[in-house]
Amino acid sequence: MITKQVINATALLKELKTNPGVKLKDFCLKSNISKPLMEQIGRKLVAEKIILSKRGPGGGYTLAREEVTLSALVKIFKTIRSKEDLVVKAMAALETINVLN
Repeated sequence: MITKQVINATALLKELKTNPGVKLKDFCLKSNISKPLMEQIGRKLVAEKIILSKRGPGGGYTLAREEVTLSALVKIFKTIRSKEDLVVKAMAALETINVLN
């Protein structure tokens, strides 16, 4: 499912392709997207090694990869839609724990 997070992540990636090193504050002002929401999105994209983050003077976000698929973004920002999804995720987590022990 294409969520608001996926749409906003796509907008950020498009901006980074044309404007590497963009600061999140500037992107949010330009795009009229809430900064707290974009901070969450940015953290997820950094954790997935899709973008890089540099703090301080001259800092900002840059692309870590040249290509990112829409399906990859959908997977990153997949949300739990029902109690059944939650049960399936919990069972999968328990199975993973059992495999590791």
